[in-house]
Amino acid sequence: MNSHCLKWKDEGDKSSALPAEHNLTEISSLATTNTSQNEDVENTGRETKILKQFPDWLVSPDGEQKDKKTATQHVSQLARVLLVTGGGPASLVYKKKIRDVFLPRAKEKYHAATIKSYLMSLQHYCSFLLEDKPKGVDYDKDEVIDLRGKLKK
Repeated sequence: MNSHCLKWKDEGDKSSALPAEHNLTEISSLATTNTSQNEDVENTGRETKILKQFPDWLVSPDGEQKDKKTATQHVSQLARVLLVTGGGPASLVYKKKIRDVFLPRAKEKYHAATIKSYLMSLQHYCSFLLEDKPKGVDYDKDEVIDLRGKLKK
């Protein structure tokens, strides 16, 4: 997959996501190869596993049995958030990074409905963390519950 697919589009482009034909493995591996340089290799392996577990959870009964295309869309949107915020999957639950880094950039590039879709992906990710409790992501349960509540508003 070309790395240019995950870069923010030119000014004025209000497109929302990666092409649907990209498979979940490609997207999840892209998301983890763009993590911050402070993270060690062991964490990157766990993060790749977690981002592979997320779409599996989405298509399961616990994840409301989303179709594969929708699951792929949610993962690609999380990958975009990761690229903008510069963190790994654990950073997806940091309210301050979402508010101060991702949202201002998203407001420059996307329509309100697209931003809402990205926030819905984050909401699903919070539910995944709380319900599936994947090993390898360090997060504070109360913070994730708080973030999920704010995302539902």
